Amino acid sequence: MKTMVIFLALALSGSVFAKRPVAVQEIDVSSVRDQFEVYKVSSGQIIVLIPFGDTDMVFWGKPNGVLYRQQVRGSLSDVEEGKFELVVVDRRFSGSGYSLDLNNGDRFVTCGTDRVELTPLDKSTGESLLSGAQFTQPLWNRESHYLARDDYGVYYFVDKALNHDDSKIEESSYRVFIGWKGEILQSPLKMVAQDSVGEVYGMTNGNRRIVINNGHGRYFDGDEVRPLHALNVYVDFKLMYRDGGVYGNALQGTPCDLFFESK
Repeated sequence: MKTMVIFLALALSGSVFAKRPVAVQEIDVSSVRDQFEVYKVSSGQIIVLIPFGDTDMVFWGKPNGVLYRQQVRGSLSDVEEGKFELVVVDRRFSGSGYSLDLNNGDRFVTCGTDRVELTPLDKSTGESLLSGAQFTQPLWNRESHYLARDDYGVYYFVDKALNHDDSKIEESSYRVFIGWKGEILQSPLKMVAQDSVGEVYGMTNGNRRIVINNGHGRYFDGDEVRPLHALNVYVDFKLMYRDGGVYGNALQGTPCDLFFESK
């Protein structure tokens, strides 16, 4: 146990919880702006979308403020039945994320076991809430890349940039986090190699590194070698996004932020 305490002190020295991404890119919506319908929640925020239309143009945020594009993963649209349902990405929830339903007068967003009602606004009221709005790419721009645990119960997590414009992801965007559950903090380890066999994370002036070859991970600390057991980032998502995980209480820029802000 003494060795483990020393290891964590070295690995996490100067580390902090991952901060919320803040840089977002503005989107030109001029070609579809006249098709938008606006729905409001009781706390004042709005959802902007085109019912039975382009699912890439769904936004959430404050009236006449920043409106973040929502990443729609799936949709069901039936004009005759009056059904329009979206499944939208929110990494704090298992499965696909949250759902948005506009069905025969029932309008709501469901985040896990929580639900918020949506109130439709008339055209003029909706336009008045969009006159000063800034439409942007999604707020969240990180994604999970690798998650593992050693036999001491220490977790190893790697994330990377999530580029919504499909541009190349630079090696410098990869970040390493190490620690026990609830204390998984950023490490100074950086990606130093990436090829067809795997990846290596290390430091130019240190002897600690993570090596992942053909899906099998190992952590090296001098002469000590620890096997790493790969975890499913979608099954064990709470280690990163909930329960005091890597990202703390960072907001995602979705309607589900309402339920995390109130807890």
